[in-house]
Order: sequence, then structure tokens, then C-alpha cells
Amino acid sequence: MRELIESFACTVLPTDQTSFPRGSARDLAELAGDVTGAFLAAAQESAGYGHIRNDDVIAAGALVDLDRFEPVVDASVAARQPTQAELDNAARNHLLILNNEVSDDYAEHLANDDDGATADTYLEAYVRRLRGERGWKEVVQHRHHETLRQYWLRELDHPKMQLTAGELEAAIEASYGNDDEGQLWNLLTDRWDGHAEDRLIVRLVEGHDNSGVRVSALDCLAGHVPDEIKNIVSTLIASKANGRLAELASDLAHRGSAGGEHAKARHDQYAAMIAALPDDFLELALAERAILDEKTPALSPAAAATLLAIPEATSDVQTMRVRLARHIDLDVTEDVTRILMDSDDHDTGARSDRDCDSSGYARTDSRSARPSLRPCRGEGAHCTGRSPSGTAACVRT
Repeated sequence: MRELIESFACTVLPTDQTSFPRGSARDLAELAGDVTGAFLAAAQESAGYGHIRNDDVIAAGALVDLDRFEPVVDASVAARQPTQAELDNAARNHLLILNNEVSDDYAEHLANDDDGATADTYLEAYVRRLRGERGWKEVVQHRHHETLRQYWLRELDHPKMQLTAGELEAAIEASYGNDDEGQLWNLLTDRWDGHAEDRLIVRLVEGHDNSGVRVSALDCLAGHVPDEIKNIVSTLIASKANGRLAELASDLAHRGSAGGEHAKARHDQYAAMIAALPDDFLELALAERAILDEKTPALSPAAAATLLAIPEATSDVQTMRVRLARHIDLDVTEDVTRILMDSDDHDTGARSDRDCDSSGYARTDSRSARPSLRPCRGEGAHCTGRSPSGTAACVRT
């Protein structure tokens, strides 16, 4: 019986398409005694798999022994670190989808990339068990704390989770300025700690390359200290940080558009925050919001001049200018050139001129961190010009 159950855990659970209850691990142990080793072997073997039906069952059986699970943690962390070849392949697949170069069915197949799914399950279960049995400090001090931090924040964000002030302070210290900072602001939106206010203000003054971090911080501000937007704006005006003001205007517009869930929950706060912007950037926010609400945007000559005069604009500001240029007479030739140069540098390509409108810019139905570019199939009214490599090209933002 024991040998049969160990074989089942090692060979059937990682590959079978039948879903077994999570309690199966406990039931099998009651039948055959300690079969932790079989579950650990199954976890070690499957850590690099995509989605499997019974990863939660395997995790439950293997995590009976936290110390012996450590090699599985190592394997799972490694599985979460894609190789350069895998990153390049993912970028190519993403571009194929953006540029409508594959069928809808195949695009869905490419988009549903489940690499690292099993490792994700194992690490999430590990952090939950480690924190529950040995305390949150074990997570913070773990050799893989940089990877485990996101699972810790995810665990803390459960509505019924009990956590101490000390653990929340530690989460703030560990996450601020790191890749998981967006999760931190999501957590603090639900579990506000006034000690984080200064860092929140600094983040919204300085901004962040990741728009997800910026908007999570905005949600936190709107939920707890919305009046601080006035001090943030005053600081940015004093430092003549027009690029950051433009990002802020765009972020507020996207958070406060009529169709956004966040606007429905915090309509008054976002309306007041948008109103706190200086005149030119208030116009910019309203123009962005008009596009999102499928209305016609407008900018005064002064506001348009302010937007175009922003030096060394971030990719988000460049994208915003190109997006607005579809509706408003703006000269964004330099933005297009810079985007095309970046596109060539990253070996991106491809969207045909059939998707460009008469202005020479592609339809701007979505907001992306970086526009998608491709060589046009021919020269003519639909082309924005040539990329640095000499190919006629058009833009999709």
C-alpha cells in the first residue's frame, strides 16, 4: 500500500488532469504513514512546470516538513527567473499579439503563458506556512526574501488577516523602493498606517518608472490623505517638474475616468485631486479623461505648448502626447522618432499601415507603457515617417 501511494504522489499528481481535493495529502498519510518524501520528490520535480491540476495537493503533502521543503523553494525561485532566451521569446509573442499577426485562438494560447505557475503555488504556500509556524521575521530574513516578499505582501492583504504594527512596519521597510512597492500601497490602501504618509508623499512627488506603482500610491492617497495632493502639486510647481505634473495628470485621469471602478468608489476624492492641478495640467487631465470616456478632448494652445515643451519626457509622457495627437493638432514628430529609435534598439517591429488613421497615427484605443511600432508596408499618407533604420513606420499607442 505504501509503495503504491508513494508512486501515486510522485507520478500521478504532477501529471494527471484529474483534480484531487487538497485534503488528499492528509488522507494518503493516514493510509500509508509518513509519505512526505514522496510529496517532496513530486514538488521538486514539478517546480518548473506550468499550471498543473494538483499543485496545491502536492504542496500540502510536502510542507509537512518546512526544513526539507527548502530545496523545493530553491527550485521554485529558479523557475521564476526566466532566461534571456525566454524573455526574448515572450517579447516576440507579445508583439505578435499586439500587431494582430496571429489568429485570435493562437493569440489566446500565447497570452495564457503559465510558465512559473506551479512554482508560484509552492512559494505562496511556503510563505503562508513559514509565517504561520515560525513568524513573519523568518520570511524577512530568508535567503530568498527578495522573491518571497511579494507572497508575504499578498498574504497580508487578505481581508481577515491579523497582523501586528511591527509586521506592517517591516513590510513598509522591506517593500518601499523595491519591485513590489505597488503591492505595498495596495496593502496600505486597506490597512492604512500613518507612519507611511511621508513615504507616500515622496513617491508621488518623485514618481516611478512603473505606472502601476504610481496609481497604487494615488489610490492610497485618495483613500486616506487626499488633501495632500495640494502639497504635492505645490512642490512640483516650485521645482518646475512639468514632466512629473504631466504624468500625475494622466494617472489621475485614468483613475478618475467615468468608466473606472476606482472613480466609482472614490469619485469625490479624484474629482478634487484633479481640480488641484494647475490650469494647463488640469486641461491635460480632462483631455485624457475625455479620450477614456469616448468623448472629444480639447487643449488650449497654452496647455498644448506646455505639454510639448516638456524636456526629456518619460516614455509615458511620450505615449500620452502621441495618443493626444490623434485628436488634437500636436507636433509629436520627435516623440515618434524617439519611440522608433527605442523600438529598433529593442528589436521590436511590426504594425501595418492599415491600422493608421489619416493623421498618420494609429488608433489609440488603449494606454500602454510603450507604443507598439512596426514598419509600414508602403509609403504614403498613413506613414509617420522612417525609423532610424530607414523603414517607413507607423505607431500604435
